[in-house]
Amino acid sequence: MDYIEVFQAMLADMRSDLRHWLRGNKEQYLCTETADGKDANAVNRLRLCYALAYSEKEIPEREQTVRALFDAALAAAEKTGGGSDALVLLTAMLKEAGNPEPELLYRARMAAGSGYDPAKCRIVPPEEYSLEDCMKAAASTGMTSYLFTLLICASRMYDDETVRRLRERYAVNGRGV
Repeated sequence: MDYIEVFQAMLADMRSDLRHWLRGNKEQYLCTETADGKDANAVNRLRLCYALAYSEKEIPEREQTVRALFDAALAAAEKTGGGSDALVLLTAMLKEAGNPEPELLYRARMAAGSGYDPAKCRIVPPEEYSLEDCMKAAASTGMTSYLFTLLICASRMYDDETVRRLRERYAVNGRGV
């Protein structure tokens, strides 16, 4: 199995988050601040954003879902002072829908900082992902079993030193992430 197939399987597993949302279970995807000021639902929301962005099926109320998640990601960025992959995916989906409000994108740019540029936000086709892009997605969505599988793919593609650096970058050890 090559790493793109692993990534596609990971995306398929993220569809459970979409089903959960569509059944009305939305609280675990909205911005909820923890005692230390972090967003407790950032990882869940990111999985849902990937599921929306790469869904092959028509999604009822897609635009409303994207907008609700964008509002949650924006609230989190404003509270924590940083952008996220979810904000990038959601911006791309808003642009695809043809209705990104300039004031909303301005707020997002101010909250997310210099690394976020709405003009450059797009949904990257899965086949254009590099192995490291896939590993980053697995790590940031908490999908550790896929991260381990991607590391195995890396061991087939790269030398030992490169694999070691990838292990360190994504904090992969022999007992878990």
